[in-house]
Amino acid sequence: MLMLLKAYIKKEAIIAKRYLANTIGGGITIFLVFLLIFYGYSGVVGFNLGDDSKESLILSFTIWILALSIYQNITDSIEEETRIGTIEQLYLSRYSFLSVITFKSFAMLLIDLIQIILLLLLMMLVTQTFLDFQSLFSILFLTIFISLNFWGLGYALAGGVLLYKKMGTYLQIFQFILLGLMFVPAEANPLFKLIPPVWGLNLLQDVMVNKSSIAAFSLSDYLYLIIPGLISLLLGVIIFKRSLSKATEKSILGFH
Repeated sequence: MLMLLKAYIKKEAIIAKRYLANTIGGGITIFLVFLLIFYGYSGVVGFNLGDDSKESLILSFTIWILALSIYQNITDSIEEETRIGTIEQLYLSRYSFLSVITFKSFAMLLIDLIQIILLLLLMMLVTQTFLDFQSLFSILFLTIFISLNFWGLGYALAGGVLLYKKMGTYLQIFQFILLGLMFVPAEANPLFKLIPPVWGLNLLQDVMVNKSSIAAFSLSDYLYLIIPGLISLLLGVIIFKRSLSKATEKSILGFH
């Protein structure tokens, strides 16, 4: 398994280097979107936007980029293997198909994290608004459980790609849905805490904006963080596996 992951990391690093101009272009596009949102929001509420609001906006946008990277990597992996005609070979490999797609997507994510971190630094420098990174363990802990929601979404959407092949329009719709979720006021309604990944992002804001730590969280905070993430991941895997079974039964796995 580790050899498979290492091979995919090496492959994705080569691809990123080979198509560096395209990678940079994608980063510039995302940064321009951030500027439009940041200064557009400032214009709506007034230029006396508080520091906490600025920090929350930057953090929410960064998590949105992470979400796009995770679920798009999974769906893109399926689409790429289908397009080049190697998806059936992966299905017949000694590793499970889910494991192969997961390792490939994770390798892509590791490369994307470099760009995400650079974008975060650039956003903070340009806006002169800085997040708190003192509690790295708390940040990593929360980010991992928040990410489970996006992995679950990615598996579910990848299941749709296996069956219906062309899902580009729906994937674009989910971009805007996720962006909206990033700004849902978690404390406005108790039911909002159940929406993945709303409460997790709220806790991450407490750590990186209000300088709190996971030691200060209550048991209910952890439950609202962990349970929705695990449920999302489990449902995503179930949908993916059932879609894979249907695709193989209908002999459409390799169709493009």
